[in-house]
Amino acid sequence: MRVQMIPTVIFLAAGMLAAQTFRGTILGTVTDPSGAVLSGAKVTVRNLATGLERTTLTSADGSYAVPELPIGTYTVTVTQSGFQTSVISGVVVDVASERRVDSQLKTGQVATVVEVTGETGTTPSCSSSIPVFPVRLTRSPTRRARSESFR
Repeated sequence: MRVQMIPTVIFLAAGMLAAQTFRGTILGTVTDPSGAVLSGAKVTVRNLATGLERTTLTSADGSYAVPELPIGTYTVTVTQSGFQTSVISGVVVDVASERRVDSQLKTGQVATVVEVTGETGTTPSCSSSIPVFPVRLTRSPTRRARSESFR
């Protein structure tokens, strides 16, 4: 009896381990200024640390999902013909989590980019007597360049 239970316990334990994941999902809905859903919008998610990039299109109901993303911080870019590009930065994907990133595209020039930085629901604050000017990086600096700039 005891010998028969050992393979059963091993089989059940292996099944529970296989069900665990060290990845997460970014999902959401894309709409236009009136709130109508946009199907066929291109959604690109990019891991800021590794450069991993995954692309999908929104479905007929305007929704999208990018599953099995390694944990990390991502930028979500949404494009659709006839609308401004939307860029949402600082989207953190944790283990076995789903991060909802909805986007409302504004009508306008294709060359116009609307960029949102930070996590959903957080309001950044800063107080300083030194003037702060917004800077937009066109590409991420390398790890070596970052460490040398602070010396």
